[in-house]
Amino acid sequence: MDTERLTIRRFAPEDWRDLHEYLSREDVVRYEPYEPFTEEQSKAEAVRRAEDESFWAVCLREDGKLIGNLYLAERDFGTWELGYVFNADYHGRGYAAEAARSVISHIIRTRNARRIAAMCDPLNMPSWKLLERLGFRREGHLRQNVFFKKDASGNPIWKDTYEYAVLAAEWKENHYPADSLAVYGRLHGVERMITIKQATETDIPDLERVLQDTVAWLNEIGQPLWGAATVLWSALSKSFAIGDFYIASLDGEPAGCMALIDDDPFFWPDVKPGESLFLHKLAVTKAAKKSGVSDALIDFFKEKGAERGKKTLRLDTHALRPKLRAFYERHGFRHIETKVLNGKYHTAFYMYALQDV
Repeated sequence: MDTERLTIRRFAPEDWRDLHEYLSREDVVRYEPYEPFTEEQSKAEAVRRAEDESFWAVCLREDGKLIGNLYLAERDFGTWELGYVFNADYHGRGYAAEAARSVISHIIRTRNARRIAAMCDPLNMPSWKLLERLGFRREGHLRQNVFFKKDASGNPIWKDTYEYAVLAAEWKENHYPADSLAVYGRLHGVERMITIKQATETDIPDLERVLQDTVAWLNEIGQPLWGAATVLWSALSKSFAIGDFYIASLDGEPAGCMALIDDDPFFWPDVKPGESLFLHKLAVTKAAKKSGVSDALIDFFKEKGAERGKKTLRLDTHALRPKLRAFYERHGFRHIETKVLNGKYHTAFYMYALQDV
């Protein structure tokens, strides 16, 4: 998985040097159930983690350096246990939170996790503050319930434990905006998170950037569709409200958009009001091509149509774009007719019957 700044992957035996760089430090393992690692221990640990799918290596995207790890393992009753250790040289930059959000979302989406739990030492304030920033709730304070080390006389050094947890339903509510969709796509073989949300006024700059990028890309490949001026909000606002638009992001970066409207008398004058949901201005940036963003937008279109009680979904597209038409047909849209509008615009009309789903 890639986030804005990180690559999160499985461990490999050759990770031992970066792993040793932080597991050998007393300030890093102070609250862990083990002493600082030797080089030999770090080599063995890298091999062990490479065979354990509970461990995730967290690396900087810019140079691939391993800076920490996450641990997420399944327990009983749909509960997963979260743990994390990061190189102290990279503390205070939000890397742990960024990595944890990505992996927790992944486990909830792909493994149907019901609850994520975590435990930490009350003295380790940065750790429990991180959990609270992520939306975890403190559910208990266990008094002298565990020891990892002994004093000079061989007596246990008893420690307290904070227990934290968050339900998957709470996580989705807090991390996925209302009226949104979060799924996974792939880009260049790497799993990426796609989120779709309804646009607001603050999203206008992102909306314009997505559409302008698409205009430039289509011009670049010799298939111009819209004029650059027609996709500025000053022009779009004459036909659409900002709430008509939905913006898709790929790992948090705006990557696509579309407009969904309930009435379209210009292109579909014979359709009864309230019967259909209409799609316009479907666009995906050049950087996000073949990532699954366009598929996610179409799936979201279908969901919105069903939620609004529509019988059909409808769209129009350039009749002389065979790949684009094949894309819609692959998603189950049926060609209705082709017209030449204003004497020059060859337009193909498509419909999708929701009652047949």
